[in-house]
Amino acid sequence: MATTFLEQTRVLHEDLERLERVIVKDYKQEAKSHKAKLMQNHRVRKRIDEMQDKARKLMRVYDDDSEESGHRKEEIAALGASNPTAVYGKFYDRLKELREYHKRFPVYDISVAEDDTALLKEEPQVEFSGEETLGRYLDLHELHHVFTNAKFGRQVDYLEYLGSLADFGSINKPVKLAKRYREYLQRLLDYLLSFYERTQPLSQVHKQMAKLKDDIEAAWEQGQVPGWEDKGLGGIGDEAEVAAQQLSVDLETFDSPEELQTLGK
Repeated sequence: MATTFLEQTRVLHEDLERLERVIVKDYKQEAKSHKAKLMQNHRVRKRIDEMQDKARKLMRVYDDDSEESGHRKEEIAALGASNPTAVYGKFYDRLKELREYHKRFPVYDISVAEDDTALLKEEPQVEFSGEETLGRYLDLHELHHVFTNAKFGRQVDYLEYLGSLADFGSINKPVKLAKRYREYLQRLLDYLLSFYERTQPLSQVHKQMAKLKDDIEAAWEQGQVPGWEDKGLGGIGDEAEVAAQQLSVDLETFDSPEELQTLGK
């Protein structure tokens, strides 16, 4: 019944309260199976996203500098007009709007609580591959194929690849600077983030990534990143290692002279 701006604001507050109640009802349902728990978390994630959207609209309403706040103030000022005739005129205009609304929707009964059954049984569409089995397992077969066929990789079976997935120290520094290796790492990161968001929809992965970035930058400045203690500049006592790396550079891992120049930076 959002016929006025003030009414639209009231409806937004009401929707927020209803979404909160739906989340509480959902968590009162015991989710026993893996699928039930996953669907429940995705339903709650969806309700939270809806609440955030409505909350952002309300923030604009109450922001004194926003256009929406101007509309709200105009309606409030009109309701409290100094001219009694104008006040009654506004009252009857609103009364007319209410009567017209109920003529259009005669069966709408606001005294009856809304049925949330459909929302509580909803199964959000979350895509998983067959190998992922609804988020129980990673599916890194494609990246395993890339690794075993790349210059920076080696021939290993799938289980060995999974076990050494985070072993970045075995890759020589010159190779780490090559475009193909960076692209591989980006694909790996994108997949792991996607898998995490699909299996843990209530997690705040972006905040976790921001904190991780800050921690890595601090460790980098202190020379505490494994394999990069010299910050890529080379330190005293590393001359032999650096020289050996420079002599064993595989030019095929670089796609352009500009990439090769990064070794000298």
